[in-house]
This record gives sequence, structure tokens and C-alpha cells, in this order.
Amino acid sequence: MKSLAIKPQRSKIPVTMSLSIPNRSFSERSEYLALLPRGIGEQAAQEKLVRYAQMLLDCNHHFNLISRQHRDLKMIITEHINDSLLALPYFKSYTKAAEKLFKQGMGEKTSLAGAAYNNIKKANLQRKSFCIADIGSGGGLPGIPLACVMPHVAFDLIESKPKKVEFLKTVVRHLQLPNVTIIPRAVKEIKHTYDIITARALGTIIKIYHLTSHLKMAPPRPTVWLLYKGRQCVTETEITAFCDQVKKTTALGNAPAITTYDLNSPTKRERRLVVLKSL
Repeated sequence: MKSLAIKPQRSKIPVTMSLSIPNRSFSERSEYLALLPRGIGEQAAQEKLVRYAQMLLDCNHHFNLISRQHRDLKMIITEHINDSLLALPYFKSYTKAAEKLFKQGMGEKTSLAGAAYNNIKKANLQRKSFCIADIGSGGGLPGIPLACVMPHVAFDLIESKPKKVEFLKTVVRHLQLPNVTIIPRAVKEIKHTYDIITARALGTIIKIYHLTSHLKMAPPRPTVWLLYKGRQCVTETEITAFCDQVKKTTALGNAPAITTYDLNSPTKRERRLVVLKSL
């Protein structure tokens, strides 16, 4: 009689998330909140940011979410949370512009007519409101910090790796972020279109643009890419390569406009925001 080999079941990695900063005195807790940028949102939003940093710290060894060198809460707040929030003024500005176009497409007073109006209206019917896509979100950076301080804006966090999807879903549940949706798919499988697309530490400008070009809105409603970048020399090299590639593959007049902004990071790292805008 043959004995049946029983396959051991792979158990899920436990997610031990903290809902608040554990065993911290009031002064210690205030110290972590003080690390956040000034005027970064209401008290509740600030609390969520620090709780999220604690979750990254607690779960990083299971999920490989951020650099293993970042082993304490202060470092995670300064290197990841605050870094994600450096571009907040630009997100707010472009969101305001997208919201205006959304309202025009929903039949409010507008100077647009004909095909332009119909294209915007069609896009709005597919999506009930404007939305920001965080591509290859990983551990939720920059999407989660931005969603905490922009609760009126819808965010789609797109991530294909199951472990990281599990982490993101738990974060959204524990932090109570109704404006965040986790999309557990590869970017190429996504059929939605987005007003704003962002990515942090995902790859070169060319790679991100080619990966996400099918997600852009139909004209005249533009899509804006807000891409976090580092050193000036590397960023300039990427921009040159991107422009050369676009000239070869894109019809004249259809290439996205490109702008670069220096982000004033309090850390020693050089940080930049590269903005692409579809025409």
C-alpha cells in the first residue's frame, strides 16, 4: 500500500501591525509627531502617518518594504514619510486643476463644447471622480502618506506582489483610509485612466512612461505624471534619454511636456520631482 506524501501547507506570514505607537510616553509620542513637516494636516492625519511608519518598521523584515538599513522609527519618518510628502504642494496644485476639469465634464458651467466636452464626460462616467494612481506602490510610498493628508482625493495603489498587497490592505484597514483602493494587478493589466500618475523608486522616466502610457486620459483632459527622482546628474541623463526616445516614437506635437522641480529635502539627499504632462 502506497503511503501518500502530505504536502506541508505554506502558512501566511503573520502581519503584526501596531494600531498606535506602542509603549510610548506622551513626550516620546510628541517627539515623533514633531518630526513631520509643519502644517502637514490635521492631528488625526499626523497620527496616521506615525502609525504607518510604525507598521513599516514592524513588518519590513517579513515583507521587504523598505531598505533594511532603516531600522528605527525616526529614520523611517524622515527618509520615507517626509520624503513622500515633499511633493505635496505639487499634488495639491495639479489635483485642483484636475478637479476643475472633472466638474466641467459633469455638466457644470464650461466653455468646452463638442468632442472636447464629450471626451471629458466619457472619462468621468468611467470613473466617478478624479483619481491618483501610485504605480508599483510596494509598501505604499508615496501613496499612503499622500492619502493621509489628502482625504478628499481618491488614490489607487497598484501593486502586483501578493505579500505587499496583503500589507497594503491591512494598512488601509487599520488606518481607516476610505479614499484608498488597492489594485492587486500588474500595471499592464489596468484598464482605468488616471488624472495623476506617480511613482517613487520604480525605474527610469522612460520605463515608467512606457509602462503607464495606456493609463492616460483622453484629450483634452490631460494626465500628469509626478515622478520622484534623486541626484541632478542622474535625473538630467534620464530626461535626455526620454526626450530622445519620445522624438523617435511620438508624433510631432503629441510629446508630453516635461518640467523639473527641486524638492527642498531637509536630509542630505538630492530630491527632485519630474513632471510630465500629456497634451
